[in-house]
Amino acid sequence: MANHALIVLTGHLGRDAETKFLTNSTPVTRFTLAVTTGFGDKKLTSWYSCSALGDRYQKIAGYLTKGKPITVVGEPSNREYTTDAGIKRVDVQVRVNDIVLLGSRDDAPAHHGAAPAPQAEDAGIPF
Repeated sequence: MANHALIVLTGHLGRDAETKFLTNSTPVTRFTLAVTTGFGDKKLTSWYSCSALGDRYQKIAGYLTKGKPITVVGEPSNREYTTDAGIKRVDVQVRVNDIVLLGSRDDAPAHHGAAPAPQAEDAGIPF
């Protein structure tokens, strides 16, 4: 049986996405995602480094701006490193398989193509 790890994260972008190219001209779009859990004094924010390969993600990189809410589906991995101050850290990285943009580009409520309901012209309705 094959092993597989999958992670689904919903949070806010920590910075604007950046797209760079591998040596074989494959675009890689990178961004950070902040996921806050808990409430009140128990609130905790976890940061994830995300990498998305391919033209699809290069095309939507302009929509991936700091503070925007998104959902990411991908494969997690850990990268251990030591800071300049000698502190050991672990960075959770996500190889992105899918991105769902939440809200709209202007942060206005999304109608998803549905027109608002027409208003009744009968003023005699008491509610």
